Amino acid sequence: MNLNTEQKAAAEVTSRHALILAGPGTGKTTALVGRYAELLKQDVPPSSILCCTFARKAADELKGRIKSSTGIATSKLPIGTFHSLANRAVKELAPLLGIEPPKDVLRENVRRKIITEIRDANEDICKALKFDQKRPSTILKSIDDFRERLLSPDNALVEASESADVILIAHSEIYALYDQHLTKHKLIDYARMIQFAVRAFELDAAGDKSFVSRYSHILVDEFQDINFAQKKMLDGLLKGGGALWVVGDDDQAIYGWRGSSLDYILNFDRYFAEPQIVALTQNYRSTPEIVEAANGLAGHFLQRREKTLTAVSSKSGEIHFLKAGNEEDEASKITSLIKDLQSEGFDYGEMAVLARTNALPSDLVEELILEDLPVTLADGVTAFDSLKAKELLTACAIATSQTVDRTYNRKLGPKLFSFAKRLEADAGWDRKVKALATYMVKNLPTSLSDDDLQTAAAEIEECRDFLCKFESANTAFMRLNAKAETSESSIHVGTIHGAKGLEWDAVIIMGCEDDKIPHSLCETPAEFEEERRLFYVGITRARHFLGLSRAAERDSAEKSPSPFLSEIQSKATIKSGTVSDAEFSEMLAQMRKWGEEYDHLRQKREERESAPITADPSFISTTIADGWGAGSGWQIRDTGNGFLKEVGYTAKVDGPSSNQRQAILADVFHGRIHMPDSIRESVAEKWGTPNSVERLRKIRNTINVALGTQKGRAQPSTQAIAKWEEDLGYIDNELKTHLEDEE
Repeated sequence: MNLNTEQKAAAEVTSRHALILAGPGTGKTTALVGRYAELLKQDVPPSSILCCTFARKAADELKGRIKSSTGIATSKLPIGTFHSLANRAVKELAPLLGIEPPKDVLRENVRRKIITEIRDANEDICKALKFDQKRPSTILKSIDDFRERLLSPDNALVEASESADVILIAHSEIYALYDQHLTKHKLIDYARMIQFAVRAFELDAAGDKSFVSRYSHILVDEFQDINFAQKKMLDGLLKGGGALWVVGDDDQAIYGWRGSSLDYILNFDRYFAEPQIVALTQNYRSTPEIVEAANGLAGHFLQRREKTLTAVSSKSGEIHFLKAGNEEDEASKITSLIKDLQSEGFDYGEMAVLARTNALPSDLVEELILEDLPVTLADGVTAFDSLKAKELLTACAIATSQTVDRTYNRKLGPKLFSFAKRLEADAGWDRKVKALATYMVKNLPTSLSDDDLQTAAAEIEECRDFLCKFESANTAFMRLNAKAETSESSIHVGTIHGAKGLEWDAVIIMGCEDDKIPHSLCETPAEFEEERRLFYVGITRARHFLGLSRAAERDSAEKSPSPFLSEIQSKATIKSGTVSDAEFSEMLAQMRKWGEEYDHLRQKREERESAPITADPSFISTTIADGWGAGSGWQIRDTGNGFLKEVGYTAKVDGPSSNQRQAILADVFHGRIHMPDSIRESVAEKWGTPNSVERLRKIRNTINVALGTQKGRAQPSTQAIAKWEEDLGYIDNELKTHLEDEE
């Protein structure tokens, strides 16, 4: 196979461990296949080469590429996802775990059903939770987070209790009941499978016939997305003496919010001894203009492995900046731009509109449909969110469902088509309903009936009873969308997250505004950095054309441009005539000013939320310094109920001793924890001033909540209870002494 110099160097590494830094469009899969072929040349048996990916689609693509390049059949070779690896391991090593081999993995809808039943049967657990905190999906997200950090239900509850977080306490208690249910019924889900695999690898002795010794070489794709549990899986496999070869890009690490750790790729040489590091920098995907924009943005990353992309293509590309008045104007301008691109020779199937969130493209989708442009929605992108539209959508899904009686389908389908035709022609209906009607007319059965509107409407009204059979109106739309049979290629509309790994000739990123990207919920420097990397992923999806759109007003509120816009662009990359020189200068000045303002805010934020707590004896007790060492790099991120945990107080088995715990409590009480003034003020506001009765009582109440929660469990931790009771005694004595001194 043909490899460039960098890819060849990556394929032929000689060290036991290797990290391949592959920028976007540099051929990471080519390098991975090249490494596989190189190992075959070295007479390494294919059965001992393990390839791990994060998605089944990526695994299937890899199998196809390997088969095409090497000629070997890959259907039964160890090439698949982390979950498929864990599944094989758990089935084979089930006796070590003391369980029966699991048969099927629970689907998400079944998991939600189990959680719903547990939640409804334990109202006392959920009584302090708000509605959105009780949702099965929200609870399952917490449970999966616990599992990804390899926390057992007991450990999860201890951690939640120590932080006095009522939400996590409730979720951890449901986690315990959920695990009991799975064990009782011999069931397993994907996250539990990983948990079991890590434990199995720990128990599996490294011998000639062991599972962990089976693979002499382990190849991992998209290594920047790895989480704690997956890292532990690799550690367990490497116990057998295998070699690790990974490919990834720290600049494209965008899944920190779901547990992925950038640290593993940034500090690869700390986790894996004496690795060889090779960078792939030749970009085969994008034009020089787009590569230049990507490099400009990457130059602002605060944490990264240094590398600069070089465009292989010499073709000229274009970057357009679109400024719209509001969201409807933005939808109109993007639709016009898409039409212009199509007239210039771009195929609809090679165009994508990407957004930070699912909800953002709603107006655009309606505009595209009303303009009769082909569109495919991805990633759960929302559209048609009016009540009447959802009713129609539900009825439509029922009419086209294979699970409903065919006679009913034949009866209702034509009525829906007729109804949709009437809606489409009726000027009285709102825009969302008309857009849906247009889509229905295009994709529903075409056989018309003479039933009038009232009859059809009555049928639809009756369909409300079926609503519970469908996850959501948007899911129903997706079902219809997928069902549509057309030879016409369509415009991809989705999120930037969902676009990772994909590419198009023309990409338009909409909503390039301050509170969209970066998202309004972004608070910490780490979160802001991930938003910048997400924007980087978005712009590097484009081959020849990149559009960046923003609205001056959205949801009736004035919007500032994203600070990332000023980081990517040079005047030379912008197509002449897209914006006037005066308008461009104004935009650039605004963006730079905002960027400067953010730099100031970021500096203050870093001081507030990331300042290390030093073990300086003048601020923190000698006991703590002796126990954990000076300069241990503690960080304060929580001044609320989790503050004690943040400064090192814990009742874990391997946590601080009695003297150390009480020294921490004393330091909190007397205000001897070194921290920036902004943090100190926040602590004083929530905990009372140092040396006050209020602060002592706050400390006591926090510990008492954790203690009460633990005692109320079916299987309480006696060790944690003993430690908390001991510390409460210490606090009560201090409180008594303090009150006596005041008298």
